[in-house]
Amino acid sequence: MSYDGYASCPLTISAGKVMLAEFCYDGVVTPSFPMDPRSPRKMYWWLKQSFLPYLYWNIVIKGKRWPLTHKRRDFPEALPTINP
Repeated sequence: MSYDGYASCPLTISAGKVMLAEFCYDGVVTPSFPMDPRSPRKMYWWLKQSFLPYLYWNIVIKGKRWPLTHKRRDFPEALPTINP
């Protein structure tokens, strides 16, 4: 298994809404969830507040393996409407 450059950045848009930027090398969009990652979501807020700190401190820092679930997905050219 080799590293494919995957990175995930939770971007806070407003109180209670986060966009989850996920990508691999060359900026290829590779979201873990089948939703358009260009839309902020309340679910990502929960993920950022509750799950990601646990994942980081208990899995990533300790060097444990995590199953890869991200893959390249294509989305329409038109950006979704964002209501802050």
